[in-house]
Amino acid sequence: MLKNRYSKTDLLIANFGESYMKKHKRERMVYACSNRMGELSRLLINFRQIKNDKKITFTEILHPKKFDDVLFATRKIVGYDHEKKNICNAKSSYAFRHFLKKWHLWNKELQEKRWNKPLLLALVSDIKKFRDEVTRIAEGALSKLSLNSKDKQAFKLLNKCVLSILILFNRRRIGDVQYLKIDDYKANKTTNYTYNIHIYTDFENALTETEKALTKKYKRVLNSGKGSRSVVILVPEELGKMVDALLEHRITHCG
Repeated sequence: MLKNRYSKTDLLIANFGESYMKKHKRERMVYACSNRMGELSRLLINFRQIKNDKKITFTEILHPKKFDDVLFATRKIVGYDHEKKNICNAKSSYAFRHFLKKWHLWNKELQEKRWNKPLLLALVSDIKKFRDEVTRIAEGALSKLSLNSKDKQAFKLLNKCVLSILILFNRRRIGDVQYLKIDDYKANKTTNYTYNIHIYTDFENALTETEKALTKKYKRVLNSGKGSRSVVILVPEELGKMVDALLEHRITHCG
């Protein structure tokens, strides 16, 4: 029969039968296993007819998005009449009712396990290795770009590396950094308060010598973030040189 061929060829149905027989080793359970595999095959056959696709596997129909189609195929198998609210095959309807409830519980269990899965955070040493490697790649791309201003691969690689370092350094969402406008970047000055001593005298007096030294090494850029909120982006001095190189060669590569 056609359903027997599907029972043997579909990997998930075959694995179900193997697992079922390992749990129930009594001789009479062989017939129960055969019946269940046959019912699953019938469901797969009808689902393929509904979708008009003979390549669909049983694994694909278990996706929650396919539930309505699975339900339609089940009603077709049991002979459900929408007008009379009758079922022609009560035995099969009971079996498929059991299957659908089981699938619902399995999906619920998988979702709960996903929620309770512990969050894996990167170690400081891993972040440092990543930053050092990205910086090394960026410096190599910058050297290539300085030798050949028309090197598109070096320009793209430097662009990606600069974005990665900015996100990592500022610990921001990617959207807070990647949509930074060129005019905003050029308009903002360094965080060195000495360029306007009359306004920032009080702030400068509140800083330690170490903090004053740090303020001279970063460029402060104000960007528009999510929900029109302002986001401060700090650009280190070395990274600023890379950004300036990108802006210098931008016309050549971006038009």
